[in-house]
Amino acid sequence: MVKKSAEQGDVNTQLTIANLLREGKGVTKNETEAPKVQYNIGIMYLEGRILDKDIKTAIKLFESAAKQIIFKRK
Repeated sequence: MVKKSAEQGDVNTQLTIANLLREGKGVTKNETEAPKVQYNIGIMYLEGRILDKDIKTAIKLFESAAKQIIFKRK
């Protein structure tokens, strides 16, 4: 049910899944997927697709995704 909700565009569910993937809580830790999910949600906010356009939220999500990628590579 959670996966279906995320696939249908529920942003809160998508963010929760991204955080779970990043932290490995209740799922196999997958630091590669979490930033991708946050980036994609950021695009939806930036372009106003499915979600109301919100540039500030988009930027926060992009920054969070970028930080995860940078820390992973160090």
